[in-house]
Amino acid sequence: RIFARVIWEAIISLEHDSARSTGRDANCYQLLDDMSCLVASIAIRNSPMRLCLFRELGELLPLIAGSQSAPKFLALPYLFFLVSIDGRKASELLEEEIQRSVKQRLFAQATKLVLFYASYCVRAPMLSDVRLMGDEISFLREILKFNFPQLSQEQTFILFRHAVVQSIMYLFYFQQSRQGLSSNCLDQTLLSIVDLECLAPSILKRIRKKTSLDTSGYDFPWNKEKALSSLYWFPFDPCRLANLWDIVKKQGYNYVL
Repeated sequence: RIFARVIWEAIISLEHDSARSTGRDANCYQLLDDMSCLVASIAIRNSPMRLCLFRELGELLPLIAGSQSAPKFLALPYLFFLVSIDGRKASELLEEEIQRSVKQRLFAQATKLVLFYASYCVRAPMLSDVRLMGDEISFLREILKFNFPQLSQEQTFILFRHAVVQSIMYLFYFQQSRQGLSSNCLDQTLLSIVDLECLAPSILKRIRKKTSLDTSGYDFPWNKEKALSSLYWFPFDPCRLANLWDIVKKQGYNYVL
């Protein structure tokens, strides 16, 4: 357990260092690569150690989500996926953290967790089953029902709701594409909640294409750069994940998991 905690704390520290770096620190990225490969090799060869790594990372989730560097994290979501022995248990663990953050009105933290959760759900072998994906979508819809009228104009709360809506769309599109269906039917109720300028370009293109909604006044990638600069939105088309590797490379990482 001590070994697992040391491993995760080292990776988190390296993620922080890389996030603060103005240029590319070759040594930092190489260390991240080495640590990621170490975790991967341990998880593949040693089931008890894999379980220990999973449990320790689960305990560190609140720390990760509350970090100012969390939007920069690329290794941790994938390593979390890699060490997750039980996709359902991992999903439940993330759901508990999301609910706790929302109830405590820690919306910046909840936003990062929601995006982490949606990204994780499409990669966990068990959760990518189309029959189970509906449970994750239902959970996010329930989270969207949390309403704090007095915070309706609060920026962190607004961005949190945007993150939840975009995550629902992301999982829905993924679910549809897994079934070989096109997403012709978009939830107008969800669309009415968000400012379309805050949606990722690939999502907005799909909305323009599949609905009669007038979005001609919106520009790409978005106009609210300051409001969104601290968040990590899905920068890829959820129906076509093939360009994910290009994104990882552009961020300076070269993980082989």
